[in-house]
Amino acid sequence: MVPDATLGARLERERRQAERENAARVVDRDAHRERIARALESNRVDLPAAVRAAIPLPDARGTATLPHRQRVLAAPGALAAAQVVQCDTEFVDVQLHVPLGAVPEALRPYLVLFQALVFSSDVALPAGACYGGRVLAAPLRVPHDDVDRQLAELTTSRGCAVGLGAEPFVSAWVDELLVLALHTAPAQYAAVARWTMQLLAFGAPTRARILAVAQNLLGEIARIKRDGDLMLMAAVARLSAADRAGRPRWIENHASLFDQERVLRQIVADARRGHAQPTLDSLAAIRRLLLRPHAAVLSLCVPDAADAQAYVDAFAAEWHACLPPSAQRAPPPGPARAARPFDMPCEPRLPALAQALRVHVTLKSVQAASLAICIPCALSAHPDPLEDFDAQLARLPARDFYALCMLLELLHRTDGPLYNAVRGPGFAYSAYFAVHTRAQQLGFYCSRAADVSRAVLALQTLLGQVADAWDEHVGALEIAMARSAMVFASVEAQASPQAVLSQSVSSAVDGFASLELKNRWRNAHIDAVTPADLRRVFDQHVRRFFDPDCPAIAVALTPADTQLLPELGAYTRRSLAELSATKDTV
Repeated sequence: MVPDATLGARLERERRQAERENAARVVDRDAHRERIARALESNRVDLPAAVRAAIPLPDARGTATLPHRQRVLAAPGALAAAQVVQCDTEFVDVQLHVPLGAVPEALRPYLVLFQALVFSSDVALPAGACYGGRVLAAPLRVPHDDVDRQLAELTTSRGCAVGLGAEPFVSAWVDELLVLALHTAPAQYAAVARWTMQLLAFGAPTRARILAVAQNLLGEIARIKRDGDLMLMAAVARLSAADRAGRPRWIENHASLFDQERVLRQIVADARRGHAQPTLDSLAAIRRLLLRPHAAVLSLCVPDAADAQAYVDAFAAEWHACLPPSAQRAPPPGPARAARPFDMPCEPRLPALAQALRVHVTLKSVQAASLAICIPCALSAHPDPLEDFDAQLARLPARDFYALCMLLELLHRTDGPLYNAVRGPGFAYSAYFAVHTRAQQLGFYCSRAADVSRAVLALQTLLGQVADAWDEHVGALEIAMARSAMVFASVEAQASPQAVLSQSVSSAVDGFASLELKNRWRNAHIDAVTPADLRRVFDQHVRRFFDPDCPAIAVALTPADTQLLPELGAYTRRSLAELSATKDTV
């Protein structure tokens, strides 16, 4: 559903005309005013201070999560580290995270195809490998449909992705990882662990499979091009992730649909001509790079009563068995890597802009407009792993980050200020802010917009009203409601075994030694935010959306016949082909 600003304006004119006609029929205006005043007073809802004070609000410091234990266990063999979550579950969740930093520039364009083929290829097992409960005396090639059938019997879900939290061809929260995720029963775990490693180590795609999977991926790109919101995210990522001088381009850039459409079309054309060998060679080279010793991190969620170390040992043995003999003799990682399994510091990716970069992309395939405005916002959100945790927490170094999150929650809550300013008049279906800590950006997003120009102008008007009448918009009850929403979101995010495992992984990526420490960090900061903190981050960050000199990255993606209002500033029109050809973001 797309709001109709034209219809909204017509209905408003009709409403005002009806009011004028009704007013003309009033004979005794004084008596009429009195009746209206009495009606308004009888229907006015004004919560007394005592009632407001009696509304139960959760204490962030006392929030509970799903009971669990999280440990980083010894990972024998060739794993870098293993973190295990134990809780009340009847299943086993397996996540294998393989760093992609060693993949060179020439191979990075093939990573999307590689991850799509992991569960969709034949498996060429060597002699000595285990299959069907026996040790093979000779090599055996297992067809991809047999692999798929057996995995369907062993797992309830499975998947492979380039990056954590990735949308295909769009963006990922952390892009320099290959993630294999499987959900199974404890009785099937040993077989699932073996299959996971055999798929990764001995996958053997054929020309026919490459052609079929690449065509499916192109079909997915065609679907995304009809989704304005996903296309907007892809365009923003294209412009806001600058390439690195002297180092490989970010995988985020290689995996975007702007690069992948060209890469996949070439792969399909080569395969149809019978020239698939270069692609096969590139996929094989990626496979060899991923099977490095002491690189991968294993994350497990297992039942409370399980022997967690036995689960880790079983997977480590399968990883070790799939390594080439030279790699099996590599020395183990040091204790520092085991204590911090994901050594992935946040690196700035924003281009060095001297002024705002505003781009207007038109598409015939979308019916509604979408818009994003991203401004630099480098706020500290995580602890320094080299410093004492409690000493850092006592200083509350991430106060501004959590104050900003609370302010944004207050502004764009349902039926809140931003909701009523943008969705109420029918300018757009949704409008919201988001803080991207790793990208070091603060973004405003507007989706399924009937009038994207007026949606942005409504935002600017609202922010001016908030600045001028702060106490009317940011009162004690509004702050308490925003704090409650943040507490609820944190509890909801850890309400199932799979969610706890995902949060444990994300906390480790952020540099926390455990999910418990991340919860302590977040809850202490949420509880400590004051009204003065909210006003400070509003002035220092949110009001920058007013500043014409702020080096913002703004992307408007609209239907082909849309014209943007000049009040928004000068937007450079670019076609999708021109955006695809862009290599440098500035």
